[in-house]
Amino acid sequence: MKEEDFWDLIDSVDTEALEEGDEEAAVSPLIDELAELSERRLQGFEEKLAKALYRLDGRKYAEAAGESGKSDDGFLYARCYVVGCGRKRYEQTLADPTMMPKSTDQWFEALLYAAAEAWAQSTGRDPEEWDYDADLDYETGSNQEGWA
Repeated sequence: MKEEDFWDLIDSVDTEALEEGDEEAAVSPLIDELAELSERRLQGFEEKLAKALYRLDGRKYAEAAGESGKSDDGFLYARCYVVGCGRKRYEQTLADPTMMPKSTDQWFEALLYAAAEAWAQSTGRDPEEWDYDADLDYETGSNQEGWA
């Protein structure tokens, strides 16, 4: 999947719902878009998502993330929030870690499950059966260079 295609899909996130803290409403339009893709393209989306989250995985971002930066999961969900806000916010945050969300109200865990939910929607299977793992690990601390 091309970078532009990834960000075009991310643009379908309902950012108003995301800002209000309604993750399910925020991710729903993205899941609908992803459900139209082939399994290979869904995997491409997962790869781009993992790369975007990996690039934000680092000490300077965690330290700027306030309360969210104090736990591995919270920091991951805050990084998801940045990605879910779109390419402009993402690139601004990469350049300026102080733009990381500071509040636990600014999490977007649901983004992590969007591809699995879309796959389930298009196949009629259980989302837990989606077993694709991206090449990059986006879990907090995986980007060793970012934590050095």
